[in-house]
Amino acid sequence: MQFEHEIALVYNHGGDVNIENNGIWKENFVQCLLFTLEKITQVKHTIPGIDLSAKNIQEQLNKAKLVILLIDDPFLESNVSDQILQVYAENQVDEQNALPFAERLLPIIASGLPREMFPDLIKGHQGYDFSSVRLREKMIQEKQGSYGHSKSVRTLWLKILDLANDIQSKLARFEKYAQPSVEKSKTIYLAETTPDLVDIRDEIKRDLKRHGYKIVPNRLIPKDPAKGPKVISQYLAESVTSIHLIGEDYGEIFTDNKSVTDLQNKLAEEQSAKVNSAKVKDKFYRIIWINPEAQVGGERQKRFTDNIKRDIESKQESELLQSPIEELKAFIRSSIGKRTRDMVSPVKKSHSRSDKKKSIYLIYDRKDYDTSETMRQFLTDHGFEVLVPVFDGDFFELEDLHKNNLIFCDACMVIANNVNKNWLTTKLKDIDKIHGFGRIRPIKAKAVYLAPEYQQDINLQINNGTIIINHEGHITDKVMEPFLKNFITENE
Repeated sequence: MQFEHEIALVYNHGGDVNIENNGIWKENFVQCLLFTLEKITQVKHTIPGIDLSAKNIQEQLNKAKLVILLIDDPFLESNVSDQILQVYAENQVDEQNALPFAERLLPIIASGLPREMFPDLIKGHQGYDFSSVRLREKMIQEKQGSYGHSKSVRTLWLKILDLANDIQSKLARFEKYAQPSVEKSKTIYLAETTPDLVDIRDEIKRDLKRHGYKIVPNRLIPKDPAKGPKVISQYLAESVTSIHLIGEDYGEIFTDNKSVTDLQNKLAEEQSAKVNSAKVKDKFYRIIWINPEAQVGGERQKRFTDNIKRDIESKQESELLQSPIEELKAFIRSSIGKRTRDMVSPVKKSHSRSDKKKSIYLIYDRKDYDTSETMRQFLTDHGFEVLVPVFDGDFFELEDLHKNNLIFCDACMVIANNVNKNWLTTKLKDIDKIHGFGRIRPIKAKAVYLAPEYQQDINLQINNGTIIINHEGHITDKVMEPFLKNFITENE
């Protein structure tokens, strides 16, 4: 089949139900998504809109590889959406060379109405939940750089980034016609949680996906008491680690007089006992996090958290944390990363970093490019791999690149000749937080390369082992000795 569009957006015009606000929401959503897609793919995309009331809607749907469904109140109140999706699904059943129908639908949830009102074909989709946030005009103005400073605006952009990344992945798979295989060692069960921790769960999911992990469940857990536990157990059997987030609420009773949070934890405990008692090499590991800032609501939730704290020490391969979210994310990255490395084959493990050049991350601003280029050349000539910052691209991706360089480099150096004190202070703080970003091994050396007059201007006070290189003239071995000597006696 020939497709005219990569992506299309299906919506309901809404009749006389707040047409103006509905239109603004849709327009801003599309603009933000197109902007983010272009940053990620470096390709301009278009997203044509398809109104549910269009006479040729089936024909238009068949022309798009991926279909975004704007699930707002007008969409759910439509009496044709379920029928149209059913016909569309039936038309795609025998189609060759494409993703499965269910994976081509991208539900954008912009309504607070219950899931029981959703069309049958998408009730099980996790979708992308925008019901708690609203697109504002200022987001379009901010997209050229700042991305906003409020938590709600940043959360909204991250949700759009998640969607854009999934679109990119699906379009790539669309050309390959196959589900990518993921090793079991990289499959993580990230438990569904209560509404107060949804954003934190999204952060962890986002972080793990960027590092190549498959996250399950990838569909909503059925509320049917006969099906729900079986689905959970099946996902747990596919995984090597489960992560459970415990907040302030016990949650809606799911089955067996337990909430979905409680049930998932119980079944994960059973999976852990089953796998680990078999004395197999690959253990099942549980990470349980209790939000330290939560105001526990209700006696049921208090008993639940108290029982977890009391019983955790007797459970094999289980870890309980009650720490800030950044420490939780760092712990997840380090512990899961270590387990993944331990589980890979000996052939893969034989290719270690010891065979590679030592790497130095040069941190600098555009204003100091000339000085940094001279330093880069000096370090390259001395046999080092030099990592450098990237200045153009998506804000969040650049932030991740910076953190990854800090995590994996052997040493780092900040170049500060033409920048202000605030810039330098921010970069030094980043270096101080490298273990919070997920770094495991100690860093060999960290330094600041300064012009003498600049050092006097900012009156640096550094007592954390950072080397100050104060230089006038050429970069020589003698000038760089305090930094380079850290690489002479140590072997990895």
